[in-house]
Amino acid sequence: MARGVWETLAHGVSAAMSRVLHPSGLEYSQYKPFFEAVQAGRWETARDFHIQHPEVVRVRNPFSGKTALHIAVDAGHVDIVKELVSLMQEDDLEIKATQGGRTALAIAASKGIPEMAECMVTKNKKLLSIPNSNNELPIVEAYFHGHWHMARYLYSVTPLEDLMPDKGPHGAAIISNCFTSKEFDISWDLIQRCPKLAVTRAYSTVTPLEILAREASSFPSGAELKFWQQWVYDC
Repeated sequence: MARGVWETLAHGVSAAMSRVLHPSGLEYSQYKPFFEAVQAGRWETARDFHIQHPEVVRVRNPFSGKTALHIAVDAGHVDIVKELVSLMQEDDLEIKATQGGRTALAIAASKGIPEMAECMVTKNKKLLSIPNSNNELPIVEAYFHGHWHMARYLYSVTPLEDLMPDKGPHGAAIISNCFTSKEFDISWDLIQRCPKLAVTRAYSTVTPLEILAREASSFPSGAELKFWQQWVYDC
């Protein structure tokens, strides 16, 4: 019985490993034309290669760990991104690049092109909850790069629980960045949903409330700030 369990486990691990191909430099050379076509925006050439080698959509560059999807996103090829996503399985989209530990969605968030993010999130909503190597969710990357359209889209689809204090600094980081950038709409909404985020320390170890105090000139009078501070601490 024990042998059967181990055989089943081994088979499952083997199947999982086959989902992500990470070849050596020599083996990777056979897939290089596909990556080059994607980089250059030549989808017809890439598509013809994929017909012959369907596994290529989950092949990773041996040096960067990137898939063709990472490369297409980085190059801003929206149409190719959509094509690649349609050819990939859900868990293929969760592959992280070696440098920065970023999924293709995380790169899209830093690029600020909502169309790319939408097609990936539609296929796999778990991507919204996968942080990079700096423990930043895609929505946080969008805020840090000042891409407000992307940030608002990601805020509308990111699970609210991912932004709560017990899940880390993500929510507080968003609020802090909104205050600094004078983009208050989402920060107010998030604080209303969870007032304690105002006194949760973000990545810089500074709370949103401390940043708000420094930005008090944004308000017509200090009285409003004092009222807001008391409201947060009373909640």
